[in-house]
Amino acid sequence: VLMLLIGILGYLLDHYLLRPLALTSLRLFVFLPVTVLLIHPLLRVLCRQLPKLPFDGLWPLLLGNAGVLGVVLLGTQDDKGLAHMAALSLGAGLGFWLVLSLFSDLRQRIADNDIPLPFR
Repeated sequence: VLMLLIGILGYLLDHYLLRPLALTSLRLFVFLPVTVLLIHPLLRVLCRQLPKLPFDGLWPLLLGNAGVLGVVLLGTQDDKGLAHMAALSLGAGLGFWLVLSLFSDLRQRIADNDIPLPFR
């Protein structure tokens, strides 16, 4: 959800604000504050909507996530349209979710099984 929202908003900012004013060299300085400003409200909404899921450690993880910023920068590099940006953002978000799920499952399996301490 975060990557999709930031991707679409970043594309709109780039297409309608930065390109007409010839300020494309300032993309990083525009997209970074937008990313930071959208993370906190989105986490609050998700905490209210899904109270059973743990969102405690996600703030630093998402704040330091260079993938969010990278998706916006890659998607706005070549103006291929809003649909391309939405697909790129959605795919990156799903890939990030998959990696987090796999690592969470791996940590759970390591904690549940009798694995020697040096291999944990």
